Amino acid sequence: MSIVADSDILDYSRGIKPSRILPKRIARIAGEAYSQGGVLSQADIALIFNISQAKVSMLVRNYQNETGNMLPLRGVVHDIGRSITHKVKIIKMHTQNYSTKDIARATSHAPSSVDRYIRDFQRVKMLYGRGMILSEIAYITSLSENLVTEYIKIVKEQMLIK
Repeated sequence: MSIVADSDILDYSRGIKPSRILPKRIARIAGEAYSQGGVLSQADIALIFNISQAKVSMLVRNYQNETGNMLPLRGVVHDIGRSITHKVKIIKMHTQNYSTKDIARATSHAPSSVDRYIRDFQRVKMLYGRGMILSEIAYITSLSENLVTEYIKIVKEQMLIK
């Protein structure tokens, strides 16, 4: 895993602000760890770069929003935590007819996790189609109301497209 790469040194020498370089460094080491069969947590990254976990969380979130790329961090790979961003991205790819294999590869998820999100989405779609309200759908599916809301938003988008 390369904590400092030649591209970082080049960026620094070009006068690029460290605050713009750090997210790329985080993305690189997360990708390198994943390609070597490991995963880093945000706490690991905080220790490596001697910054707070809150700062890492903010940098990762901003990087993912700006690039559209999910970093293969422990919370994403092992489906830990409250984030729903990767689930929504997976479902949007599913609605665009990407295969489970392609979605798994693009989002650094196991195919079984991708299939589980798709099944959850299909259940929400069916219950919403039967006229159930948000709280009922969340209760029946054991999904958070926030995630159900995001899935219903995708269902509505699909209805406008068709």
